[in-house]
Amino acid sequence: MTMTAEHSERAANGALKLWVHHESSRVIFRQCADIIVEQFGAEGRDRLDGGDQLFWDYMASELPFTLHLERGVGISVIAGELTPACETLVRRIAEVVASRVAT
Repeated sequence: MTMTAEHSERAANGALKLWVHHESSRVIFRQCADIIVEQFGAEGRDRLDGGDQLFWDYMASELPFTLHLERGVGISVIAGELTPACETLVRRIAEVVASRVAT
């Protein structure tokens, strides 16, 4: 089962956070990252790999966003700016990733 871009919330800083998969698998996380790079030409920036969480920062169309894995919760895409343009990009990314990632 994949989640759609309809499953959303706001991060602590108010940024749009869209859940794209209910599993917290590193394999699925890497599939999501590959889709983001291939479909959106995103450039990887910083990576924070912790025991229970992964945060991989990207830029696409000059807009920042983060692919986030949280153990036991799932995988999400988080807008890096509180702007309509960044939220639109993150919504597009989440829809594509949610529709293409393996279940």
